[in-house]
Amino acid sequence: MGRKDTGLEIYDPKTATTSICGLGSVPGDCGVTRDKQRLVPRLGVAYRATDSTVVRAGYAQVTNPVAFLGQTLSSRENFPYLFSQIILPPNSLSYAITLRQGLPSVTPPNLSSTIPVPGYAYIKTYNPTEYTRGYMQTWNFTVEQRVKSWLASAGYVASRFIDPQNDLEMNWAPINTGTAGQILNQLTGRTASTLYLGTLGTNTYDALQSRLQGRFTSLQLNFTYTFAKAMGYAITPAVAIPQYYHLNRGPQSTDMTHMFSSSAVTELPFGKGKRWAQSGVTSKLAGGWQFSTVITAHTGTPFTATSSSASLNSPNSTQFADCLSTPQKLNDIYGWYAKSAFGVPSAGRFGTCGTNSLRGPGLVNADLGLERKVNFSEKYQLTFRAEMFNLANTPHHSNPVGNVTSGTFMQALGIVSTGREGIEQRALRFGLRLGF
Repeated sequence: MGRKDTGLEIYDPKTATTSICGLGSVPGDCGVTRDKQRLVPRLGVAYRATDSTVVRAGYAQVTNPVAFLGQTLSSRENFPYLFSQIILPPNSLSYAITLRQGLPSVTPPNLSSTIPVPGYAYIKTYNPTEYTRGYMQTWNFTVEQRVKSWLASAGYVASRFIDPQNDLEMNWAPINTGTAGQILNQLTGRTASTLYLGTLGTNTYDALQSRLQGRFTSLQLNFTYTFAKAMGYAITPAVAIPQYYHLNRGPQSTDMTHMFSSSAVTELPFGKGKRWAQSGVTSKLAGGWQFSTVITAHTGTPFTATSSSASLNSPNSTQFADCLSTPQKLNDIYGWYAKSAFGVPSAGRFGTCGTNSLRGPGLVNADLGLERKVNFSEKYQLTFRAEMFNLANTPHHSNPVGNVTSGTFMQALGIVSTGREGIEQRALRFGLRLGF
């Protein structure tokens, strides 16, 4: 899939030109054809050891779902297809232009097969000689056991992401060489960031996943617990120098060591056929209500202690802070870790704190729900539902500021959004639904 009448574009760093795929002698795929992964096997096995015990295992391999040949926008927003223009006023008290005057005309891009690219224009491209489409392997082994009204399961779940797609910086510079040391600046005078979609190592996930379910006459309970570890590389590595790519590996930004959740759904014991208020007006008002709750808790996600990149003097690379001693977690939103354990690294080297080596605040939350369905006939049903989010009205703090040179270093005053109503304050929501 590509643009109308053409494919994508490939940047050639040696000539500072872009080739439009499918025009002239340039093939429609620009030569990016490696490893399309057409074979994706799947296998599953289930064995009933006893009437109450089942063993399950599975394996699957899938191709990297990131669209091949840039069907996402990641490599389709390049020069000369995108044009940016800023029209400045003569002074801060005046306007730049009027609608009557109209906007300045834009010169149509030259779509010849090879186009010179300005050294200041951002580029994101493929490297045809090195690009490999990655794939994922997943496997699991689970044991399920039923005991009366309870069903318990525990299993090992793992995945390996081989050659995940990463945004690798082509225009990197050795430490302490500045802009003059940028690879493409030395080659063609190019100073802009020049990303190419490449691959970097293997991302791993290993977890113990457990579940306990209970089903009773008017009550359903569900508990889950996961002990997990996710390691790998960021989509955009902080360290752009190939010699130091290994510094980009660490816990994934979404990694949570411990995760627990529980839910309960029960019918309140009022109304016809229940324990109390079985008849009369009280039965009609109090009967038919259903109560539900969801409780979640997990440990904090990782973050990195960083520093000013001035001491590194290497464009397009991020500097780490120095870990002067073992970081001591204080669990105080005004100082999440003891600041004395961190320092600004000396010039000419990377700091000693690793990628995502620290952990931010965890989260504990409870939501409640109350629901009643009223049937007017066989055709019409009215459902009323009331929900309360963040029952304890407790703020859920995001990761602290990680830059050691910031005046707010290690302050975790931000609020994380969990996708519920409001911005993490207690919130009530009422709803009516008519079904027919």
